[in-house]
Amino acid sequence: MVKKGAALLSIFVAAVLLTFAARLDAADKFIPIFENDEFQIFLNRSTLRKNNDVVTSSVRYVFTEAGLKTLRAAIPSRERKKEISAEVDFFNYNLVKARYNVQVAALHGADDAPFYREGSKKWLSVKDGTLAAVVVNAMLGELGLQ
Repeated sequence: MVKKGAALLSIFVAAVLLTFAARLDAADKFIPIFENDEFQIFLNRSTLRKNNDVVTSSVRYVFTEAGLKTLRAAIPSRERKKEISAEVDFFNYNLVKARYNVQVAALHGADDAPFYREGSKKWLSVKDGTLAAVVVNAMLGELGLQ
């Protein structure tokens, strides 16, 4: 009986440690880079890459109620009633041309699966004081390129 109790205790301790480690990993994976009264932006460190002259990463937006209201007004009416847990953008920055694009912006539902996507092939200039500048500075800072 003592061996059975010790085994159960060991399993419980291992489960707690694994859960704690997973939470620490998630905290390290997403780093907050901006916050206002409508949303908070997180840079996904695990997707951050430099390939030749282009730096890429996914960026996650988590919305407040006010932010969800603004967002819902901007998306197609057929998508407005769906639950939105986050928006994930795939952000690219060209180091040589100093231009960026959002390849895909996807809204994710309660199950964290994307249900609405839009994107662009346009490369735009990064202007000071914009969210694009915040994302670029965070990406470059994480890679030690600033």
